[in-house]
Amino acid sequence: MIFSTLFNTLIPLCGLVGMGYFAGKYFEIHTRSLSVLLIYFLNPAVYFTTILQMDLGVELFFLPLVMAVICNMTAFSGYGLGKLFYKNNKANLVGMISVAGNTGLFGLPLVLAVLGSQAAGICMLANIGLMFAINSTGYYIGARGHHTVRDSLQKVLKIPAIYAALAAILYNLSGLPYPGAVETYGHYFIGTWVVLGMMIIGIALANEKSLVFNKGFFALLMGIKLILWPFFVWGFVMLDQTLLFLFDRDIYVMLLIFSITPLPSTAVSFAASLDLHTGETSMAVLLSTLLSIIYIPLAFFIFGFM
Repeated sequence: MIFSTLFNTLIPLCGLVGMGYFAGKYFEIHTRSLSVLLIYFLNPAVYFTTILQMDLGVELFFLPLVMAVICNMTAFSGYGLGKLFYKNNKANLVGMISVAGNTGLFGLPLVLAVLGSQAAGICMLANIGLMFAINSTGYYIGARGHHTVRDSLQKVLKIPAIYAALAAILYNLSGLPYPGAVETYGHYFIGTWVVLGMMIIGIALANEKSLVFNKGFFALLMGIKLILWPFFVWGFVMLDQTLLFLFDRDIYVMLLIFSITPLPSTAVSFAASLDLHTGETSMAVLLSTLLSIIYIPLAFFIFGFM
């Protein structure tokens, strides 16, 4: 089941990356322009329409908060580890990429395959916290690679996805009905977001004059993703089981699945907008996505044993 889910997810995504590479190689399509479209237009549209349709309850104040805390812990830990190996802004890039995984394109199908369709709601709730962490802490750490604290904070405050999500949460909790077009165009936005989000990886690779695979950089990112992320998640699971008693087994399973998803595709658009080694970022995201068909089933086996 896990292999078939991964395979059915991976093949179309690789096809989109290939289309992006072809488009970037033979047409004048630039990564930075596409990253602006994704960050400032599609991301807020996706978050707004998605959150507006969710069934938000009291758990809103716990699950997204826990997810955001874990994301922030991995981001700052990743940044700290990056500084041990790099004395330039590549350390900022490591911290920015470490903040999350590809929980949308990979995490959601895997969770639904394991827990069933009823788990879609908890996935979306968790992704609210993850979204805030990516667009605030993650983007701030990345921006610090070229900018001062003040300028970096100003850049974060200009990210529209944060305001779109807050507006959608407030509207949702108000109990007011939303227009029927929200559901229709929400699907359009998500589809466009997925297609362009994966194509930008190929476009970024095509825009590079010479592709260089940095083994040390990739190994560091994968170590953070496959060791540090599960470590923090497993630590929270142990804490909750013995002290907090906030969640049930399904939430634990979802968090553990989220911890082993590939590197986030949003890292490419962020790296492009901040001029942070876009080529190496694209290569790392692509390779982690391809390798996921091997390491995710292995991780499931280890989690089941534990």
